[in-house]
Amino acid sequence: MLLNVTPFMMALSTTTVFFLVPGIVAMGIGFGAAYPDFKAENPTQTVTSFGGLIFMIVCAGYIGAIILLEAGPVYNLFMADIRGKIIPLGIWLWIAGSFSAVLVFSLLAIILPMRFGEKRLSQLRI
Repeated sequence: MLLNVTPFMMALSTTTVFFLVPGIVAMGIGFGAAYPDFKAENPTQTVTSFGGLIFMIVCAGYIGAIILLEAGPVYNLFMADIRGKIIPLGIWLWIAGSFSAVLVFSLLAIILPMRFGEKRLSQLRI
């Protein structure tokens, strides 16, 4: 609201965060379950453990992929709005495909790490 963005950009950013947050949380839970560090004396040691580093790298890749998938369509929509041009059907299909890919990536980011963590945690002998 402070940036005075269009309603489309406000809705897109809100929706993107709505899908990013559960994916990032699921990755944290999944990798935390897969690579637990029960012997850590200090919580900061857990962050720099193998599981913590894998979590950070995968999350950075996930966020980067979502940004890359949305950047092109948002640029086309923004420039068409500024120039007052109509967006052709092929570009609309590309935009729909890109946003659908974001939805699929987000669902995979929720499901896959949780299953991985559950599988690895059930194999641990404590």
